[in-house]
Amino acid sequence: MKGGKKMQQVFYIPKEDADKYNRWMQADQVDYEENDIPRYDVVTRWSVDLGGGYEVDIKVCSSNYDDPLWCEGVLFLHGSECGCTEVSYDLLGEYRFEHNGQQFIVVVQTEQANERHSFLKNQDGRQDRG
Repeated sequence: MKGGKKMQQVFYIPKEDADKYNRWMQADQVDYEENDIPRYDVVTRWSVDLGGGYEVDIKVCSSNYDDPLWCEGVLFLHGSECGCTEVSYDLLGEYRFEHNGQQFIVVVQTEQANERHSFLKNQDGRQDRG
């Protein structure tokens, strides 16, 4: 992309969360009942404020009973969806978006127990570090 503005932000999630969701995304089958996972729903979501009215949600979603979970990134401008990534089965890594001549990259990494980052709230109201 030539001449466009590029915004990049690293977002940290607890290692135990990344390990748990990646295990469920990369499994052949997931027991939704045993793991208390709702079907066809957003299991958890983290929001990353990029400034200028832009925000990215990193979502872990469920499908049908026993299907692995999956994730995607969704870009919002002032609360309206304006882009999304392809479905992925790995929570960590880059989520790339383009909108209005701008490129947005959110890099999701794990946080080790001894690292300190600012707190963000996920959809459950729990404080996650970001």
